[in-house]
Amino acid sequence: ISVSQHYAGDNAKLVNFLKKAETGCLKAKQTVQQLMMISGSIKPICRSLEIMPILKSAVAHVCDTSNTEVRVKQLSPLPRLNANEKQLLQVFIHILNNSVEAMHGEGQVTIELEVIDINENIRDSTMRRIGEKSHQKENNPVVELRFMDKGPGIEPDALKRVFEPFFTTHSTARGLGLPVSRAIIRRLDGSITVESHSSGGVTVTIRLPGEEMITADGWSSCN
Repeated sequence: ISVSQHYAGDNAKLVNFLKKAETGCLKAKQTVQQLMMISGSIKPICRSLEIMPILKSAVAHVCDTSNTEVRVKQLSPLPRLNANEKQLLQVFIHILNNSVEAMHGEGQVTIELEVIDINENIRDSTMRRIGEKSHQKENNPVVELRFMDKGPGIEPDALKRVFEPFFTTHSTARGLGLPVSRAIIRRLDGSITVESHSSGGVTVTIRLPGEEMITADGWSSCN
């Protein structure tokens, strides 16, 4: 298609058609890659890394493209993770973008990070929850990230389907973001759940197994 565009010359109608065709091909390629991710056909290369720099990059992306305020609270020292940096960034950006869309580009998102005791099983009865249990080993430190927005929440019927491929409540979305995110997190022996509060707002919780501990930096952003 790119070669055809070169030879299209000043034929504006043909150039426009070829540009649309190229865009469609790129979207199709992205969709195929996402489906391969869900099926497990793509095996990422993981390494030991710190989670905060990745989260900072995701927050910066959202702050640059919307008026949403994002606050990050590190509540405890955090261990390093064995993960793929690009894929974790993809997960964080998708979750944040969902919150931005739900709040129409305004409002506030709070992200809390901490090491948790996976034996605790505290649940708020005012929440509706969909997701899965964690499969981490009991002796490993576990990092929990909670993405909390102040949007309208998710209807019960829709909440049950948020991890279904191609299911979406947004007219411009393909419905692959959360299924791909779950596939990435599962591959790291983690878990991801979505809660919709009866009073409004959604909480997405991610749990990931950690390695050695690093010092808390108390970082927070942004407005």
